[in-house]
Amino acid sequence: MSQGQGEGLDLCRRFADYARTILEERTGKEPGAQATPNIPLLIRGEIETMVDRVLAAWRNKVRLSYTLDQALELITEGPSHKKKDELLREQLRGPFPPDADGSDPLVGTPTIFINLHGHIVAWYLPGLFTRRRSERTVQSLAHISTYPNSILRVHRTDSWRDRKDMFANPNKCVMEPGNVNLSICWFSQGRGPHNGTPGPSSSLKETTNNQGGPHLLYELREANALIGTLLSLVHPDLFKLQMDMLDRLANGEVKVNDASTMQELFPDWSTPFNGLTIITNRETLYHRDTKGGQRTFDILTTFGEYTGGRLHVPLLSANFIYGPGTGVVLPGYIFEHSASKTDGERLCLASYVRPNVGAAVFGAYDEPPLPTMKTLMHEYRLPLAEIVSRNIWTSNGHE
Repeated sequence: MSQGQGEGLDLCRRFADYARTILEERTGKEPGAQATPNIPLLIRGEIETMVDRVLAAWRNKVRLSYTLDQALELITEGPSHKKKDELLREQLRGPFPPDADGSDPLVGTPTIFINLHGHIVAWYLPGLFTRRRSERTVQSLAHISTYPNSILRVHRTDSWRDRKDMFANPNKCVMEPGNVNLSICWFSQGRGPHNGTPGPSSSLKETTNNQGGPHLLYELREANALIGTLLSLVHPDLFKLQMDMLDRLANGEVKVNDASTMQELFPDWSTPFNGLTIITNRETLYHRDTKGGQRTFDILTTFGEYTGGRLHVPLLSANFIYGPGTGVVLPGYIFEHSASKTDGERLCLASYVRPNVGAAVFGAYDEPPLPTMKTLMHEYRLPLAEIVSRNIWTSNGHE
């Protein structure tokens, strides 16, 4: 295992700094890196691919006709006789017209979605991760599947997330169908800063029954650092806040449960998010992620060898092509979403924030506002649009 208390977070920072350098080079803000970073060449290529996909989405802006405040009002104050998600669908229409059969259209082009107040509320980034990254990530999960009593399994709960009919046939899969939550620090269910102390998830505690959680975290170090790098590009303020929170936890500045286990895990915790859900070979029903921040971004990433994947987000009126290597950034508290079955094996990593942990660390967790076009333009000198200042091709009197 890795050595060094904050080595995982340092890896993420190193990736994020390189991504920023490349983005500023691409946009002309800086001439480029002055020295070769301590990052392997293949991973530098992955980061450069990520930057190029972010820029491709930036050039394809789609505007929504509503604000997130309107959506939150319907969620928090909507009439009790209607299901909240039905009400949201009825009153907040996405930007794309329906197909002839009334269904939302397929979307396969990198896109950003901007609300009525100019906030960037979602990113769709197909082709974000390379085939090499997809293969390595799948190999890690396939290996964990071989552990006795592996943490990756279908759990026995009453949640739809663990319904057996949601999962593929395990006899036909290399990756064991299942799901598992990993967290460096969170509260047990029903607990919070007022009545509990946070700590690492049980899935990451090394036990005698050989579940494989710590080893899986080690195997996912690079993938998690790349996901954290994406957050640094699309929401710099949330990235900085989360990294500050995790630094304080890593430095032992906050009272936690099982502090010794947490310190053993931190060298391999390489993401600014404090929670990660791993889902293999499962269909996902419509849902919102109501335990996260109201306006904080979740990041969904996919890996595997499959076709036919779709992610439907009704409030964006989009049925996204959800193939291997895709990244989707959205506030999961607001945007209901579902993921279809696939032809082949799919792995999803869902990364998210738990504001109640931030409240335990800082005393209060103030969600930073979602970035606007102007804030990201200022941060990276991204172009607003191609604007013709004068037309030199007007007629000058000569044919």
